[in-house]
Amino acid sequence: QMGIKHKRNEPSGKTFIIVSGLPRSGTSLMMQMLEAGGLSANTDRARVPDEDNPNGYYEWESIKQIAKMPELLDAPGVDSRATKVVSALLRLLPGQHQYKVIFMLRDCDEIAASQAKMIERLGTGSRSSTTASISEQLENHRKNVLEGIKHQKNFQLLPVEFSDIFNQPEEAISSIVSFLGVDL
Repeated sequence: QMGIKHKRNEPSGKTFIIVSGLPRSGTSLMMQMLEAGGLSANTDRARVPDEDNPNGYYEWESIKQIAKMPELLDAPGVDSRATKVVSALLRLLPGQHQYKVIFMLRDCDEIAASQAKMIERLGTGSRSSTTASISEQLENHRKNVLEGIKHQKNFQLLPVEFSDIFNQPEEAISSIVSFLGVDL
C-alpha cells in the first residue's frame, strides 16, 4: 500500500514555518537569521545572489505551484525547514496543515523605493507608476493579506518590523524564538 494520503480537510498534524511579507520587506534577511540560528531553509538556490540580495534570496521555486500541487508540502522534511512564501500565495497554502507565519513588516514607502531601485538596476519595467501610488497599493495588499490570515484557524501570525531587527535585535529574536517554540 502507498503512503498515507490526507484528505484536504482532514488535519495532517504537520506545522510549517513560513516567512512571508511584501517583496523587499526583509524576508530573505529573516531566512538568513533563521538559518544562522540552526533552522534549515527550503531553498533551491535557483535565484542566485546579486547586488540587491548579496546573501541570496532563499526562494523555493516549486512553492509557486502550491495551488496546483499541494502535495509539495508532503515531501519528507519540508515541515522541518523554514519556507519563504510570497504574501500573495499565503491564502493558497493547503488547509489541512498548521502554519506559523513570520510576516515581515516594512514601511511601504521604503519598500516602493527599494523595488524602484531594483527595477531600475535590472532595467525592467517602466516608470508609469509613482512611488506614492505603488506604496498605497502595497499597503492595501498587505492589509488584505493580514486580515485574511487572522481569520484562518490554521495560521498563527507573528508580525516582525524590519526596523526592529536592527534597532531592537534582542527583543525581535526573542519574540521569534518564543513564537516558533524551537531552540535556535
